[in-house]
Amino acid sequence: MGARAPIQLTSAIDPSKTESSSALINSAFESQRAEVVLPRALAVRLGLWPPPPEAEVQEYGTAGEPMRVFVIPAAVRVRVVTAGRSSDWVRCDATIPPTEREVVLSDHLAEDLGIVAMKPARGLWAFANDPEELLPSEPRKIW
Repeated sequence: MGARAPIQLTSAIDPSKTESSSALINSAFESQRAEVVLPRALAVRLGLWPPPPEAEVQEYGTAGEPMRVFVIPAAVRVRVVTAGRSSDWVRCDATIPPTEREVVLSDHLAEDLGIVAMKPARGLWAFANDPEELLPSEPRKIW
C-alpha cells in the first residue's frame, strides 16, 4: 500500500504557483539533500517544465535500469498539511523523471518535514515528534 502524506508545494521560481497532492513517504529514496520527485504534469503546473536553465541532467539508479532525470536545485517549497496541523515549509530540489506519475519524498525530505512511515504496509504514518498518533494514508494521486 505505502504511506502517503498530504502536502502543499509552492514553486520557488514563481511563488504564485501552489498545488496540493499526496506524496509517498519513501525511505528507499536515499538522497544527500532534500528532494521531491515531481511528475511532469505537476512540474508544468508549478512552472518547472520545461526545465529552467539551472536544471541539471543526472543519472539515478532505480530498481530496474538507471534513468536520466532533470534536477532543479532548491526549486520547490514543501510542507505537510493535515486537518490538525502542518509542518514547517522545507525548500528542496525538484527531481523530474521521464515516467513517474506520483509525488515521492526522499528520505532526507521526509526527515526535514518531520514525518515517518510507521506501518507502510497498512498506510500509516506519523509526525516524528508524535509517533503515537498514527495517521491514515492519503489516497494516491496520479498526475
